[in-house]
Amino acid sequence: MRFAICNLGSVINAFVRRVLRILWNGAVILSLLVCVAAVVLWVRGYFVQDWWQYEVTNSAGRRWTGYTFVSTRDSLYVSVNDYRFKAAGEAEKYSQHYFGDGFSYHRFPSRKIDSLTGSLWKRLGFLVVLEYDTPDVSGISSWPRAVVPNWFIVLITAILPACWLVYARRQRRRGRMGMCPKCGYDLRATPERCPECGRVAEAAA
Repeated sequence: MRFAICNLGSVINAFVRRVLRILWNGAVILSLLVCVAAVVLWVRGYFVQDWWQYEVTNSAGRRWTGYTFVSTRDSLYVSVNDYRFKAAGEAEKYSQHYFGDGFSYHRFPSRKIDSLTGSLWKRLGFLVVLEYDTPDVSGISSWPRAVVPNWFIVLITAILPACWLVYARRQRRRGRMGMCPKCGYDLRATPERCPECGRVAEAAA
């Protein structure tokens, strides 16, 4: 009975480690892909401004909503424009100034975002505006928006791949020195299995 419980515990422990390893590797791969994409958009932003938008106009013609993502020079911009008009049909008129309902992609000449001036926060490339339920003569509008610099996206998404690279290099160095790649215990006397953490050598496994 005790052996069965210990064996079940080992199986569960091995399963958990495997799941965590899969999640870790998946997070590293995803982070690396985002990092590469951010670098590509960063470089591309010096030549062209990429504009993706999704628009929705309701059937009553009183509400227009636009979701916007823009990649431009040095920055990524995202916003949600939501206009609730007093008069019916005004939403359709307003949408004519944009690209029409549904997804759309547009390309414009590259330029910097004009509002990134003044405070240190803005000069570094950050901007967050939480603008909700602003009344005017035609109705009520909300326009929350944010700007994030490309260098920040690249820096954040490069952390996990960098940690993975450091860990992989440490494992290889320990292997060359006859040490356990997991805990660093000297395996010259017991190369098949680490007596410290129980790791089995790959050849033996």
